[in-house]
Amino acid sequence: TGTGTPQGRYPSAGFVEGAKPTAIWNEYTNASYGGGSTGGFPLHSYNPLGMIDIDGDFEEGANYTNTFTSNTGCIEPAGSGTGGIPCDPPDLWNGNAMLIPNGNPEQGDYKFLGAYTSWAVPEGASPEKTYMITSNFHWNGYNVMNPPVLWADDLEENAEGDSVWLGAGYISNPDFHINADGVGYMVQVGWGNITDIAGNDDDVDLHSGQNQGIFYKMTDDYGDSWTDVGGFKGSGYHVIPDAVSLRLTDSLYTVWTEEENEYYHHYGDSLWFEGDTTEDGDYIPYLMTPGWRPFYTCEMRTDSEGGLHIVFPTLRSICYDKNGGCDDNDGPDDIPNSGDDDGYADSLYYTWTLGGSGIWHIYSPDPMSGEDNWTASLVHDMALDYEADWFASDIATLFHDGDGSDYLGTMQYFYPNITMSAESEETMWFAISGMSDYEIEYDADSSETYIPTDIDIWMAKSTDNGHHWSEVENVTNTPTTGELVPTTPTTGGGYPSEAALESGIHLANQGMDESVGVFYQMMDPNVNTIDDNDGYEDYKNWVYVGVYGIHWEDVAIGKENIPSAFTLKQNYPNPFNPITQIQYEMKSAGQVNMELFDIRGAKVRTLINEQKPAGSYEFTFDGLQLSSGIYFYSMTANGFTKTRKLVLMK
Repeated sequence: TGTGTPQGRYPSAGFVEGAKPTAIWNEYTNASYGGGSTGGFPLHSYNPLGMIDIDGDFEEGANYTNTFTSNTGCIEPAGSGTGGIPCDPPDLWNGNAMLIPNGNPEQGDYKFLGAYTSWAVPEGASPEKTYMITSNFHWNGYNVMNPPVLWADDLEENAEGDSVWLGAGYISNPDFHINADGVGYMVQVGWGNITDIAGNDDDVDLHSGQNQGIFYKMTDDYGDSWTDVGGFKGSGYHVIPDAVSLRLTDSLYTVWTEEENEYYHHYGDSLWFEGDTTEDGDYIPYLMTPGWRPFYTCEMRTDSEGGLHIVFPTLRSICYDKNGGCDDNDGPDDIPNSGDDDGYADSLYYTWTLGGSGIWHIYSPDPMSGEDNWTASLVHDMALDYEADWFASDIATLFHDGDGSDYLGTMQYFYPNITMSAESEETMWFAISGMSDYEIEYDADSSETYIPTDIDIWMAKSTDNGHHWSEVENVTNTPTTGELVPTTPTTGGGYPSEAALESGIHLANQGMDESVGVFYQMMDPNVNTIDDNDGYEDYKNWVYVGVYGIHWEDVAIGKENIPSAFTLKQNYPNPFNPITQIQYEMKSAGQVNMELFDIRGAKVRTLINEQKPAGSYEFTFDGLQLSSGIYFYSMTANGFTKTRKLVLMK
């Protein structure tokens, strides 16, 4: 800080069965305390007594050791204020750090690994370098650290001096995970430099540059070394080929079409977008087309068999259905990577409003062996989250600035998490923060805008290695209420006074078959700590830690759990033909009235009008006798009213 007083940032919990629990964090300080131009002093401490005392009870009063510097280039102790020497390298900030079992007995039973991004760049520039910090030896919680090693660089060049990436800010920070056998991967998402004038760069032809690529390296020695030869431009990075993206999206879209899935558009369905018209006023026709567009905020895990799992946000691909726009004829054949025969439609666009935009899971049991063993599945549809106008809401996040790209802010702030079970090889857990409630606003021509009003934690589970997932469930379901906190220059304000906005979700490094550790935070809208008031992080945040568990096969509506609030959920599927389900919850007994209206606001019919006890309910709506179109269902109970939209598509 300006005074040099250290402040803790970016905490991580380093723990694995049998090891001493280790607290890992950064200190935000200035150069006289070891920080550089932006602070960044990585530290750790451990509990020498472990997690339990001799009676088998949790040892709450155990003391952690004094702090240890994780970066050996920090020659002055934290807080000394004497040397005025920044760390080398300086400004190592947000880190992905962990303890793992170590198969090399000469280094001890466990190993410390941390990937730290350096912020030692000009103000306003993107971070360019990530350093890996590892332990040389670990004993009873104590780590002898290796010097930081440059691990990833936005400006990396291959042996011929050719840049691997398009430049700074075009590739994500690396994520990594290593299993108990020492096999692991690091993954980055971004734009590779596909320029290959001489025609001799390896694997460049696998990645056309039509979308962001997914790049990865492998380790088989607990992170001591990573692939550094072969692959994309001889850099050691391997890239998931465009052919995989095209094959997997085509396969999934084909399944939706053949099953006549009522929730997703099918191959051959014409798509029109409001305001997207020709000079004559005719709507421009589009069609679905293969291809994904992964975003930077991916998450990955290495399973016990050495397979690679990646989850990432992605948008849907569409093409202009006119003048051959959905064909693949562009580019001369004699120029590499000019677009000819790349498999993509000549007129390729992306949309975030179609069902199927959201979180996808891809998996390969051996990603180093080729492209034919990748599979994909849709984990969580977030099209409505991406379409919503967060900037206009009372719960906008740091990344929603109203510049017309709210969907990018949503993809960045609401990032996915996965983890594996320690009991079964094929059991996985998924979690994400996301919109759980919204209001609909209409303009003069009846165009609608979704305004988010609440955020909750959504979770799902797979028992077949991610090939199929349970329906996502709102596991927190805490309503946001209250009047807006008055805004002042010094206290911030502007959020609902009783906001319950769960964010910053993380899952434990490993779960069990029927339970998993969950970590998230909730901002306190009444305690502003940073004057600029840009988002939730400028407020006091409460961190919640717990264990979530459920027998998914036993999930049913109408169980004995009493809901904590009145809730009317979005019908599913939507769009539908002609059957859809509407779920609602009653905190207390009362008269329930649910009515259906057409787009003009005219009442179509009464769906429910009866007394209901407290509990959870599911209503089956049959639209067989209605024409295709947009309808609204409105429910009133105990003084509360909620309205949602449904779309009947025959």
